Amino acid sequence: MRLRLAPLLAVLLLAALAWRTGTPVHTPAEVIQIKKAQFLKSDGPQPPPAAGLPWEERSLPDFWRTHRASDSGFGWYRAGFDVLHQPDTPWSVFVPFANSALAVRVNGVEIGREPAFDASHISARASPPHLVTVPATLLAPGRNTLELHLRVERDINSGVSRVEVGPQEWMQPRYLEQRLWRIDLPRALNMASLVAILFMALLWLRRPSETIYPWFCALAAVWAVRAMYFTADDAWLVPARTWLGLGGNDLFLAASLSLGFALLYIVVNRFARGPQPVAESIAIALCVALPLAIAPLGNQVLAPMRPLWWGLAVVLALLAVVTATRLAWRERHWSYALIVAGIFFMLATCLHDWLVVSGLIAFSPVPWLGYGPPVMLGAMVVALGGRYFHAFDEAGRLNRELDQRVRDKTMELEQHYDRIAQLERVAAVAGERDRLMRDMHDGVGSQLITLEHALEKGGMGTGQAAALVRECIDDLRLVIDSLDAGAQSMSDALANLRFRVEPRLAAAGIASQWELAQDEAVLAPGVVLQLLRILQEALTNTLKHSGASTVRVHWRIDTGSRSASLCVQDDGQWRPPTGQGRGQDNMRQRAERAGATVRVSGGPGGTTVAVSLDLGRALPG
Repeated sequence: MRLRLAPLLAVLLLAALAWRTGTPVHTPAEVIQIKKAQFLKSDGPQPPPAAGLPWEERSLPDFWRTHRASDSGFGWYRAGFDVLHQPDTPWSVFVPFANSALAVRVNGVEIGREPAFDASHISARASPPHLVTVPATLLAPGRNTLELHLRVERDINSGVSRVEVGPQEWMQPRYLEQRLWRIDLPRALNMASLVAILFMALLWLRRPSETIYPWFCALAAVWAVRAMYFTADDAWLVPARTWLGLGGNDLFLAASLSLGFALLYIVVNRFARGPQPVAESIAIALCVALPLAIAPLGNQVLAPMRPLWWGLAVVLALLAVVTATRLAWRERHWSYALIVAGIFFMLATCLHDWLVVSGLIAFSPVPWLGYGPPVMLGAMVVALGGRYFHAFDEAGRLNRELDQRVRDKTMELEQHYDRIAQLERVAAVAGERDRLMRDMHDGVGSQLITLEHALEKGGMGTGQAAALVRECIDDLRLVIDSLDAGAQSMSDALANLRFRVEPRLAAAGIASQWELAQDEAVLAPGVVLQLLRILQEALTNTLKHSGASTVRVHWRIDTGSRSASLCVQDDGQWRPPTGQGRGQDNMRQRAERAGATVRVSGGPGGTTVAVSLDLGRALPG
């Protein structure tokens, strides 16, 4: 549907312009239309007398080029009109078109003069409509005289249109309507083109890799500057045009037209994502360098080259049309069809104005080309903006899909983590069960088996059996202490062990000294158990074999090096290990399980068991 709608809108716009230009304007009976006037070319500040001078009868509108090419200077138009009775309200003289500057006199009194009329030079420009108020007292019943003093610069369609005289209440709406279509609306559209330049410049800042945006800004700028001629507001460009040698209107219009179509060709290529750097460079070089080279030579050189210049513009326009049409046919997207419709609309306005300038169709003071470029640029802005925002929408859609995938993956990972945590808990329980079974087997289990065999054979006394049972109970308590749910520190575990062991040492005549660091280090249960078993093994050796009188137990924490040490030192007899002793081997195995190292040394002063522990490996988790 959009592919068909865009060309239809372009056709409707063209039809509206054609209807507005070709529809006869209803003229009230009170309005006097002046269609013929006497003309005399004269530089004098006052109108020459009617008698004795070669006044010519001319039909209005009167274009000086139809009489003599590139004619310029000053001329007088004189016409009479009848007033039935002196009006009691102001009247007005309405001149739809007068190029280049106009002064108006009624009954010998000047009632209006353009400021540019007395300027040293008038820049080439399009003529606005003129509405000059005629005081009611200046009109007399019967015959009245209207004189138009026209100053003509070498220009396209220099001359004057038909003139209407009548009550101001009838003339004001006609003037405002003409001004709307010829001045105000084209200026508003031209301002929209400048806004489009700003919009595309902002898009270019956001996406500097897209080369179509700066080329579009150049295209819009050229057509906007050219449109200023048709809206009669290009006075500020005169110094720049004069400095470039483009002060003449013919050269300016021809150069800007070809350059505009060259830039249009480049923009369409970039929109189709198929730039042709060589062809584009040649087009820009021809349309920029050629005018600057010809400008010093003047109109004598430009006039014979005008057909070639227009031909270059036509070729560039056709290249743009072919490229855009092929793109629209291939892609079948509304944005491409909109660009094609905009280009055809602008070409139609160009063709209309060219036919008017060439005299092939009736003159219209409304230049269609004031509407063509803004409509074409608007179509391109919609198409480019649509593609830009489509990219944003696509990026948003991809972001939403990515967010959904991230959420799905996050949930999947959370499920995996939950499963891993569950498996870790199961593995931890299984590992703790294995450790307890191993400790029970190696400690309490082996002692109970030894007790069982001894009792069955009857070779163990009551005291020995009681001591062995006591050791089993101590082992069992060690295992239970290592599983304390309160996650006690090593100092707390040593305090519990001291509570049970110290009385036994005292009963054996051994004084004990305990130096326990008041630390907050909470070790893993398995580490606590292995350290307590090493300490228990060392104290058992002191009780059974050393004959010591004193034993010292040290537990220290070094927070700087994150290490700890457990030391047992007695003053008994040193007994080096024999091949049959297993106490030191058990200590080393338990130290390895706890991630620690143990060193047993002795001499005449007693025996020392030192355990060194890395807290980084011994902490839980």
